[in-house]
Amino acid sequence: MKAQTDIIDLHKGSPAPELLPKELLATAFSTIIHDQTVLNRCLDYGPGAGDNQVRETIADWLCRRNSLSQSNSDRIAVTAGASQNLSCTLQCYTSLESTHAIYLVAPTYHLVCDIFEDHGFADRLQAVPEDDQGVDIALLNTKMCADFERMESVRINN
Repeated sequence: MKAQTDIIDLHKGSPAPELLPKELLATAFSTIIHDQTVLNRCLDYGPGAGDNQVRETIADWLCRRNSLSQSNSDRIAVTAGASQNLSCTLQCYTSLESTHAIYLVAPTYHLVCDIFEDHGFADRLQAVPEDDQGVDIALLNTKMCADFERMESVRINN
Protein backbone atom coordinates (compact mmCIF):
# COMPACT_ATOMS: atom_id res chain seq x y z
CA MET A 1 0.00 0.00 0.00
CA LYS A 2 1.22 3.48 -0.91
CA ALA A 3 2.13 5.74 2.02
CA GLN A 4 0.13 8.95 2.51
CA THR A 5 2.10 12.13 1.95
CA ASP A 6 1.43 15.87 2.13
CA ILE A 7 3.69 16.52 -0.86
CA ILE A 8 2.02 17.58 -4.10
CA ASP A 9 4.28 16.99 -7.10
CA LEU A 10 3.81 19.92 -9.50
CA HIS A 11 6.81 19.07 -11.67
CA LYS A 12 4.98 16.88 -14.17
CA GLY A 13 2.01 19.19 -14.78
CA SER A 14 -0.54 16.52 -15.65
CA PRO A 15 -3.95 16.14 -14.00
CA ALA A 16 -4.73 13.47 -11.46
CA PRO A 17 -6.06 10.37 -13.27
CA GLU A 18 -9.30 10.47 -11.29
CA LEU A 19 -10.07 13.90 -12.82
CA LEU A 20 -10.00 12.63 -16.41
CA PRO A 21 -13.44 12.21 -18.03
CA LYS A 22 -12.80 8.60 -19.08
CA GLU A 23 -16.21 8.00 -20.69
CA LEU A 24 -16.03 11.19 -22.77
CA LEU A 25 -12.50 10.37 -23.88
CA ALA A 26 -13.54 6.82 -24.85
CA THR A 27 -16.42 8.19 -26.94
CA ALA A 28 -14.12 10.75 -28.61
CA PHE A 29 -11.49 8.11 -29.42
CA SER A 30 -14.14 5.80 -30.83
CA THR A 31 -15.48 8.58 -33.06
CA ILE A 32 -12.00 9.42 -34.32
CA ILE A 33 -11.04 5.82 -35.09
CA HIS A 34 -14.25 5.08 -37.00
CA ASP A 35 -14.35 8.26 -39.11
CA GLN A 36 -11.50 8.28 -41.64
CA THR A 37 -11.87 12.00 -42.38
CA VAL A 38 -11.57 12.92 -38.70
CA LEU A 39 -8.75 10.41 -38.20
CA ASN A 40 -6.77 11.88 -41.11
CA ARG A 41 -7.16 15.41 -39.68
CA CYS A 42 -6.06 14.24 -36.22
CA LEU A 43 -2.91 12.62 -37.57
CA ASP A 44 -1.87 15.73 -39.51
CA TYR A 45 0.21 18.48 -37.91
CA GLY A 46 -2.39 21.07 -38.81
CA PRO A 47 -2.03 24.85 -38.68
CA GLY A 48 0.29 26.45 -36.11
CA ALA A 49 -2.52 28.04 -34.11
CA GLY A 50 -4.41 24.75 -33.91
CA ASP A 51 -7.30 23.14 -35.74
CA ASN A 52 -9.57 25.84 -37.22
CA GLN A 53 -12.80 24.00 -36.36
CA VAL A 54 -11.70 23.62 -32.72
CA ARG A 55 -10.67 27.29 -32.55
CA GLU A 56 -14.01 28.40 -34.03
CA THR A 57 -15.93 26.23 -31.56
CA ILE A 58 -13.98 27.71 -28.64
CA ALA A 59 -14.45 31.27 -29.94
CA ASP A 60 -18.22 30.74 -30.33
CA TRP A 61 -18.46 29.28 -26.82
CA LEU A 62 -16.49 32.20 -25.35
CA CYS A 63 -18.71 34.62 -27.24
CA ARG A 64 -21.91 33.05 -25.84
CA ARG A 65 -20.45 32.70 -22.34
CA ASN A 66 -19.31 36.33 -22.19
CA SER A 67 -22.28 37.83 -24.08
CA LEU A 68 -20.10 39.16 -26.88
CA SER A 69 -21.62 40.19 -30.20
CA GLN A 70 -18.92 38.68 -32.42
CA SER A 71 -16.59 35.72 -32.00
CA ASN A 72 -13.01 35.82 -33.26
CA SER A 73 -11.16 32.53 -33.68
CA ASP A 74 -8.05 34.44 -34.84
CA ARG A 75 -7.41 35.25 -31.18
CA ILE A 76 -7.50 31.58 -30.10
CA ALA A 77 -4.47 29.28 -30.11
CA VAL A 78 -4.75 25.59 -29.31
CA THR A 79 -1.43 24.12 -28.26
CA ALA A 80 0.00 21.06 -26.57
CA GLY A 81 0.59 23.00 -23.36
CA ALA A 82 2.15 25.99 -21.66
CA SER A 83 5.65 25.44 -23.05
CA GLN A 84 4.52 25.29 -26.67
CA ASN A 85 2.15 28.23 -26.21
CA LEU A 86 4.88 30.37 -24.65
CA SER A 87 7.28 29.50 -27.47
CA CYS A 88 4.65 30.39 -30.10
CA THR A 89 3.88 33.67 -28.31
CA LEU A 90 7.57 34.57 -28.26
CA GLN A 91 7.86 33.84 -31.98
CA CYS A 92 4.91 36.11 -32.76
CA TYR A 93 5.34 39.01 -30.35
CA THR A 94 9.04 39.43 -29.55
CA SER A 95 12.26 40.12 -31.38
CA LEU A 96 15.88 40.30 -30.31
CA GLU A 97 15.99 43.87 -31.68
CA SER A 98 13.02 45.30 -29.81
CA THR A 99 12.54 43.15 -26.69
CA HIS A 100 15.04 44.63 -24.24
CA ALA A 101 13.83 43.14 -20.95
CA ILE A 102 11.58 40.33 -19.80
CA TYR A 103 10.11 40.44 -16.31
CA LEU A 104 9.15 37.13 -14.73
CA VAL A 105 7.26 36.46 -11.54
CA ALA A 106 9.51 34.64 -9.08
CA PRO A 107 9.14 31.80 -8.51
CA THR A 108 8.06 30.96 -12.05
CA TYR A 109 7.12 27.97 -14.21
CA HIS A 110 10.07 25.58 -14.12
CA LEU A 111 10.61 25.52 -17.90
CA VAL A 112 10.08 29.20 -18.66
CA CYS A 113 13.71 30.33 -18.35
CA ASP A 114 14.89 27.61 -20.75
CA ILE A 115 12.24 28.66 -23.29
CA PHE A 116 13.26 32.33 -23.11
CA GLU A 117 16.93 31.34 -23.34
CA ASP A 118 16.21 29.18 -26.41
CA HIS A 119 14.80 32.31 -28.07
CA GLY A 120 17.94 34.34 -27.28
CA PHE A 121 16.74 36.28 -24.23
CA ALA A 122 19.04 34.75 -21.57
CA ASP A 123 20.61 38.08 -20.62
CA ARG A 124 17.28 39.94 -20.53
CA LEU A 125 15.40 37.97 -17.85
CA GLN A 126 14.60 39.74 -14.60
CA ALA A 127 12.85 38.25 -11.60
CA VAL A 128 10.08 40.15 -9.82
CA PRO A 129 8.94 38.58 -6.54
CA GLU A 130 5.38 38.36 -5.32
CA ASP A 131 4.01 39.58 -2.02
CA ASP A 132 0.64 38.92 -0.37
CA GLN A 133 -1.08 41.03 -3.04
CA GLY A 134 0.63 39.41 -6.06
CA VAL A 135 3.44 40.87 -8.16
CA ASP A 136 5.53 43.47 -6.33
CA ILE A 137 4.35 46.36 -8.50
CA ALA A 138 6.67 48.93 -6.88
CA LEU A 139 9.74 46.82 -7.65
CA LEU A 140 8.50 46.08 -11.17
CA ASN A 141 8.01 49.81 -11.74
CA THR A 142 11.52 50.55 -10.45
CA LYS A 143 13.06 47.89 -12.72
CA MET A 144 11.09 49.05 -15.77
CA CYS A 145 12.01 52.72 -15.22
CA ALA A 146 15.69 51.85 -14.80
CA ASP A 147 15.61 49.74 -17.97
CA PHE A 148 13.86 52.52 -19.89
CA GLU A 149 16.44 55.08 -18.76
CA ARG A 150 19.26 52.70 -19.72
CA MET A 151 17.73 52.11 -23.18
CA GLU A 152 17.22 55.86 -23.73
CA SER A 153 20.83 56.51 -22.76
CA VAL A 154 22.06 53.91 -25.24
CA ARG A 155 19.78 55.29 -27.96
CA ILE A 156 20.93 58.89 -27.40
CA ASN A 157 24.62 57.90 -27.34
CA ASN A 158 24.30 55.97 -30.59
